[in-house]
Amino acid sequence: MVSRALSHLTYPFRRFWDRRPPGRVFLGAAWVALLLLAAGMHFARVAVAPLPSRDSELYIYWAESIAGTSWEEALRTSPRNEALCKPPLLLAAMVWGVRAGFEAKVVGMTLMLLAFLLLCAALALIAEELWRDWRLTLTALLLAAVCPVLVKYSAQILRDPLYWCVSAWALYFAMRASNGRLGVVNWLGCAVCTALAILIRREGIEFVVIFPAWIIAGGWTRGAWRRILVRKIAVVVGFWAVVALAVLPVEHRMAQLGSTWRASQFSFVQHILRRLK
Repeated sequence: MVSRALSHLTYPFRRFWDRRPPGRVFLGAAWVALLLLAAGMHFARVAVAPLPSRDSELYIYWAESIAGTSWEEALRTSPRNEALCKPPLLLAAMVWGVRAGFEAKVVGMTLMLLAFLLLCAALALIAEELWRDWRLTLTALLLAAVCPVLVKYSAQILRDPLYWCVSAWALYFAMRASNGRLGVVNWLGCAVCTALAILIRREGIEFVVIFPAWIIAGGWTRGAWRRILVRKIAVVVGFWAVVALAVLPVEHRMAQLGSTWRASQFSFVQHILRRLK
């Protein structure tokens, strides 16, 4: 009985050295365990230093102010309204949560936890696309779950965890598309994540150039170049259309409310140009 118990205890370690893919039950259990580890790291960080950043307190203040009045009123009267003129997705999600009856802090921290867990999953799936080795996939998930930077930022109400999350998923969909699996569907998934990135941080607008360039540059074969080029152009146009349909109505509405945020603010490019002057 003792030897059988030891065999069960050491099985995960012995199985890890076997390159052959394990069964779905073992792999699913490993994913669940590592995601629970990530959640535990998040809650441990929150317990050590709850909401240590000034921005976290400001997002709570803005969400409660808007939920209690309106976006127009907050933009007009708030003495600390600089974030109201930033990409609105995080703040809008918190406002919806407050209006649904939850505390702004609870909504914000729940969003950060979900973003952290989804980011860990995306990084593991990216590793799977790169190496096709279940052991490296789980290793990537483990490293993401305990990464000090990711854990630290997940314990604060900031745009960064959400931005990293959707950026990683955009990269994952792009990798799947370029590897030939449901190319159009995955490029559209990449476009949706790009739109979300733009609505979270201004830097997301650069994905509108990066991923279409990836579409055009990859996947060329000899012969039938005209047909391939037409298909690539169609995918790029569809990519831009999805992003525009998701972002431009939000930008228009925010402009009506008095916000100065515009999706076309190429913050990184403008920063480089300012440095060159």
